[in-house]
Amino acid sequence: MAKILTPEKKAQLKKAVLDSIDERPMALEPKSKMAIGSVSKKSIDNKPKPSNISSPRPRPIYPKTKTKTGDAVLDVDQAPQKASRSKSIKIKIEKNTTTDKTEKPSSFKSGGASWDDGFFKSKIAKPLPNKNKIKMKIIIAIIVIVAVVIGFFAFDVYAVYSFGWNDGFSSRVASVLPLSAAEVNGKKIPLKDYLSDLKLLSYALSNDREGMSASSTDLSLNASKQNVLDRLVSIAVAKEQLIKYNKSVSDTDLDNAMNNLVSQFGNKDEAQNSVKKLYGINLDQFKVKILKPLLERDLLQASIVGDVNLDINKKAKELADDVLKLALQPGVNFSELAKQYTNDEAGINTGGDIGYVNKGELPENIEKELFSWSSKTAYNKVVKNGSGYHIFYVENHVGDGQSATSTIKLREIFIKIDVNKYIQELISSSKIKRFIK
Repeated sequence: MAKILTPEKKAQLKKAVLDSIDERPMALEPKSKMAIGSVSKKSIDNKPKPSNISSPRPRPIYPKTKTKTGDAVLDVDQAPQKASRSKSIKIKIEKNTTTDKTEKPSSFKSGGASWDDGFFKSKIAKPLPNKNKIKMKIIIAIIVIVAVVIGFFAFDVYAVYSFGWNDGFSSRVASVLPLSAAEVNGKKIPLKDYLSDLKLLSYALSNDREGMSASSTDLSLNASKQNVLDRLVSIAVAKEQLIKYNKSVSDTDLDNAMNNLVSQFGNKDEAQNSVKKLYGINLDQFKVKILKPLLERDLLQASIVGDVNLDINKKAKELADDVLKLALQPGVNFSELAKQYTNDEAGINTGGDIGYVNKGELPENIEKELFSWSSKTAYNKVVKNGSGYHIFYVENHVGDGQSATSTIKLREIFIKIDVNKYIQELISSSKIKRFIK
């Protein structure tokens, strides 16, 4: 027979149920749903009271499961999903100890989609641009720019070789790129040297200034190009021959020659003005472009003349010896002999007349002998210098020949060692490639 609850028992049971409900935080549950085991106070008050209430049966033990709701974890008994008035309903709230609220859960469900499946990623972050495409565009742009620059340079170089361009940009291109104007026996003549000489020396070459051997005095561009290139070829051959003789023009030699030139004009300003008027360039440009090649030419000439093994020296020496034999014959007319054999243009017209020579004007090794030599007789030795061979004839003495005021009148036959002809033969036999049209 069921026991009937007394009013006191009913009140105690009601109070226990209400206390259990009040301990649950209501903010953790969605408004539209009731948590498992939650019962409102109003629903209990409106519930019809049973007439016969027996004593409560013992509560079965169910295993607990943890359910996540927001930032709370609920431990709920896996009891049947219906409201119960017994004290067996127990809700425990454990606060989440995670402090980093920006941490994204590795997997949670929201409307059937999870973070890992890309649904939320597509909504939050925009897709990154394709880096490979950007790199490819940059590479293509660089290739186009390089191609344009190379094409521009190539056209300018073509114009220099074909049309003789010599503007400032062309000179800068030639100074950067290892281009050649010509090649002599495998030795390249830099294009920058050609363009520089074409700009600076065309006037001096066309006017045949001293030290400027031009093949043409024409002022046209083609003639100037030809003159400049021929001169550079000649300089290259001269340098090659000096290397064979193990000789060169040093900086000291060049400075000394420059100082002598300035002293001849009186001062540097006068020398500058004279050089500018004659050659159209300043003194520093004259030193490098004209004076140094002149010194190299003189040094080469002396080296060639001193090389007794060369055919031109042997032939000149043989001719000088033969002419000396003729000059030493009694009663010979030295003036007529000079007109026939001398290589000096002035001597051909004057019969080899040098005029009166003072002491100190002749080389020391022959001056004493010539001043003591008998009048109307030829000197019995061939005298060699840097130009060739000389045969002297003492025509007359003024003074005793011993005092400082003594003078002698001389005639000579000059047998030239034709170094210029020899150098031209060297140039003709050289392997020359001309790249300038």
